[in-house]
Amino acid sequence: MKRNFCGSTPTSECTNVSNKRQKNQNTRMGQSESGYVASKDFETRSDACSGQRSAVPLAVVEEILLNLPAHQVVQVCRLVCHEWKELVDSAAHWRERCRTEGLQPYDASRPPEDWRLFYFLSKFRRNLLKNPRAEDGLQAWEIVQNGADRWVTERNRNEGDRWATERNRKLFPENTVTRCFVTYHSQCFKEQLIDLKKEGYSDAFMDQLRPRIKISDWYTPLSDYGSQYWLSVELLDQEKNPIRTYHPYKVFFQQGSDYPWCQITYVFRDYGPGVRFIRFTHGGMGWSGIRVTNSSVEICPAAERLRCTKPNLLKNPSAQDGLRGWKIVRSGGDCWVIGENWKPIPDSVTSCFVTSYGLCLKRQLIDLNKEGYSETFMDQVQPHIKISDWYGPRWDCGSEYQICVELLDQRKNPIKTFQPEKVILSFKSSEQWCEMSHVFKNYGPGVRFIRFTHGGNDTQFWAGHYGIRVTNSSVVIYPADESFSLTYRNLLKNPSAQEGLQGWEIVADGGDRWVTGGNRTTFPVNTCFVTSYGLCLKEQLIDLKEEGYSDALMDQQQPHIKVSDWYAPLSDCGSEYQICVELLDEKKKPISTFQPEKVFFQQGTIYPWRQMFHVFRNYGPGVRFIRFTHGGKDTKFQEGQHGIQCSGQQSAVPLAVVEEILLNLPAHQVVQVCRLVCHEWKELVDSAAHWRERCRTEGLQPYDASRPPEDWRLFYFLSKFRRNLLKNPRAEDGLQGWEIVQNGADRWVTERNSKPFPDNTVTRCFVTSHGLCLKEQLIDLKKEGYSDAFMDQLRPRIKISDWYIPPSGYRSHYTLYVQFLDQEKNPIRTCHPYNYFRQQGSDYPWCQITYVFRDYGPGVQFIRFTHGGMGWSGIRVTNSSVEICPAAER
Repeated sequence: MKRNFCGSTPTSECTNVSNKRQKNQNTRMGQSESGYVASKDFETRSDACSGQRSAVPLAVVEEILLNLPAHQVVQVCRLVCHEWKELVDSAAHWRERCRTEGLQPYDASRPPEDWRLFYFLSKFRRNLLKNPRAEDGLQAWEIVQNGADRWVTERNRNEGDRWATERNRKLFPENTVTRCFVTYHSQCFKEQLIDLKKEGYSDAFMDQLRPRIKISDWYTPLSDYGSQYWLSVELLDQEKNPIRTYHPYKVFFQQGSDYPWCQITYVFRDYGPGVRFIRFTHGGMGWSGIRVTNSSVEICPAAERLRCTKPNLLKNPSAQDGLRGWKIVRSGGDCWVIGENWKPIPDSVTSCFVTSYGLCLKRQLIDLNKEGYSETFMDQVQPHIKISDWYGPRWDCGSEYQICVELLDQRKNPIKTFQPEKVILSFKSSEQWCEMSHVFKNYGPGVRFIRFTHGGNDTQFWAGHYGIRVTNSSVVIYPADESFSLTYRNLLKNPSAQEGLQGWEIVADGGDRWVTGGNRTTFPVNTCFVTSYGLCLKEQLIDLKEEGYSDALMDQQQPHIKVSDWYAPLSDCGSEYQICVELLDEKKKPISTFQPEKVFFQQGTIYPWRQMFHVFRNYGPGVRFIRFTHGGKDTKFQEGQHGIQCSGQQSAVPLAVVEEILLNLPAHQVVQVCRLVCHEWKELVDSAAHWRERCRTEGLQPYDASRPPEDWRLFYFLSKFRRNLLKNPRAEDGLQGWEIVQNGADRWVTERNSKPFPDNTVTRCFVTSHGLCLKEQLIDLKKEGYSDAFMDQLRPRIKISDWYIPPSGYRSHYTLYVQFLDQEKNPIRTCHPYNYFRQQGSDYPWCQITYVFRDYGPGVQFIRFTHGGMGWSGIRVTNSSVEICPAAER
C-alpha cells in the first residue's frame, strides 16, 4: 500500500479537530477502534447540564474494561450505555481477555464460537458432582446397589483423635475433607447423572470445543480385611447411550496391609460430538468396606496454564521471621543466627542468615501441588523454574558457600539437580553481595517437589559468627511460553525526545528541520519533537522477532497492537499533523494500515495536547514488522520551528478520560475494584476532586455552602446511604437492642399491629402497660462511621422520628426524650416535647412526631433516644428513627 504523505491542501478547515475512523484499503484489515482525546484538567469541567455524551474512544474504554473483573464488566459496565453494551458483548473483548489471562483452548484449530462462555466456564470451572464429600449424608446420590449393612457415612480421622485410630480411620491429605462414604461386606454402588446443559454447557459448546473432562476419586480400605474398589464413568448421548467409557480394573486390597488414601484420575480427550450427560458410578465391598470421598468431575475448556501468582515459593527468604520456615540440616560451630546486612543488597533487604565456624546448612521442601501447580500442568507445560540466592562474606574472615537445588518426583527421588562447586572466599575479601542463579528447563515429566538447600561456614574456625551470609533466596516458576513472559511495554525507542532524535529515521526534514524542545503546552512529559514550515516526517521500524514476539505467537494469538501518539500546535501559527502506522509482513509489505485524515489547526487558538489512539485487532497471520511514521508542519511558512509538536506518553489512557468513565460507574465499584488497578487510578479515586464532582452530579451538597466537607468521599457515602441508626426500631426482634429504663406494671411487650400502619411493611410494635414504661438506645456516632472531625466541621442535620398510637377505650399518654451528648455523655442539646395525653373513648390513628436538630455546635459524640408512656391498655410505639442528614434534601 502506498503511503500518502504529500503536503496536499486540506479540504476543510478545522477549528474543531476531527478524527474520523479510516477504513483500510487492504482487505485483510480487521476490526479496530481509533480516536483522539483532548487532555484537559478535570477541574475545568463545565457545570452546565448537557445531554452530549463524552467523546471517549471505545478503544480507550476497552483498555479500562480489560483491567476490571469480568463479572463487574458484565453486571455494571455493560449497563452504562449502548456502545459499552456492544463492546462488552463483542467476541473481540472476550478473546483478548482470554489471551491476557492465559485461557486458550487445547486445540488452537478449534477456537470457541462463544468466547465469553469459554472465558467464564474456564475461569470458574467447578466440580459437577453434588455432595462429593459426604457432608450431606447420601443426598444427591442414587443408590444402585445397597448390599448387607448398606451405604453409610462417617467422619475421617482427625489429628489427635485416638478412638478414631482404633477404628482404623485415616487422615485425608487435605484437612478440609472430613467425611467419607463407607460400604460394607456386600457390594455397594452409587451414582450421579450429570446433565451438562443444566450445568451451563450447551450442546454447541460441547460439540464444537470438546473440552477435556477430568475425573478424580479417592478411596481407601481398612487394614484388617481384604476389600475391593470399583469405578465406572460414562459419557452419554441424548438418549443416554454410552459414547465413551472409563472403567478400569477393580482394585483389590490384601488383608493386613495398611494402605493410605489413594487417588485415581482420568482425562477424557477427543471423544467426538454428541456428549450430553455424564454418569459417574463407584463403590466396592469388603468385610469392613471400602471408603470413598472427594470425588470430582470437571469440565476443562482451557489448557492448564500458570494460575499461581505467588512470585517466590520459599517461605521467609530474607530472615524477616528468624529461622521460621527452614529445616536446619547442619548447625555447626555456634549455630545459625540472624544478622543485619552491613553491605548494600538489591531490593532493600535488611537482614540475613549467618553461619559459624562449623558447617551450617538449611533447606526447604516445596510441595508444588500444594502451591497450586497441578501434576498435569507441570508435566505438559514444564514451566521454567528459576532459582536465585544471594551470599556475601565478611572482610575479616575467609568463608565458604554452597548450594544444592533438586527437582524431585513423587517419591522425592531427584529428577534434575543444580549443585555448582563450592565458592571459597578468601580472608579480607572485598566481594560485595553475589547472586547465584539457575533456570531449570526441559526437565521432563514427574516433578512434584523442589528441595532447596544452602549454607556454608567460615574457613578460619573463629568462635562466633564469621561465616558466609545468605539472604533474598527465591524459587520462581514462570511459563516457557513467551506470550506470558512478554510484558506490556512501549516498543518505540525514545518516544518523548529525551534523547534528541536518536532511534528515529528522518523521512522528510523540510524547512528548518526537526528539532527537540521543551513543551510549551502543559503535558505530562517535559520534551517533544517540533516540526518546521516544510514537511517533517520521521519513522521507526519495529522488528517483532527482535522484541521477543515469535512468528508463532503473532500468527496464533494475534495480540492487540495499540498505537498512541500525542500532538499539539503552537498558538502563534497554524499547523498540520499526520500519522501512518503499518503492520508489515516478512517482505515489509503492508497487511493492515492505520492512516487517518490529516488534522489541521488554525492560528491564534490555544489547543491542549491531543491523543491519536488506535487498536489493531484480527489482522491475520504474517505480521513481522510495524512501521510507525508521524510528523507535520506549520501552514504559514514561518522560519524556525512553529509547526506541530509530537511526543509520546507511556500511559495510553489520559486520566481525564479515566475520570469521565469512573464517574459513570457505581461508587462502591470504583472504590473496591477500580482503585486497585494502578497507582494513578488509586490517586484519582482518592482525590477530593473526584468525590466533589460525583456529589455535584448526583445533587449532594451540604446545607451550609460556607462549610464544605473536608472529606468529600465520606460525605458522599454518608449522604448517599444514610440510614436509621436505631437498632430494631419495629419490634421485629422483640426488645433486643433496647435498654429498659422503666418497666412498670405488666412491663414492655411486643405484638402485631392491631390497627393498620401507613407503611404496610411495618407489622409489629412495642406496647407499654398501665404503669410507666420507658426504653432507650445510646448511639455511639464514631462507631457508626461519623468521626469527631466530620460532626464538628460539617454539623449535619439530625432528623428524629417516632410513631405512636393510644388505645381507643382508655386514657393514655406518650413521651419522647432525645439528647445530644459530648464525650463525657453530658447533654449539649435536648428535644423533649410535652407529654401527649389522649382522652378516653377517642379512636386515634397512628401519629408521627418529627424533629430536626440544626446548628447544635461542636462536640456531639453520642445520641440518647428515650420514649415510652403508660395507659390502662398501654401506648404503642414503632418505626422510630434517628438519621444523620449531611446533604441538603433536593
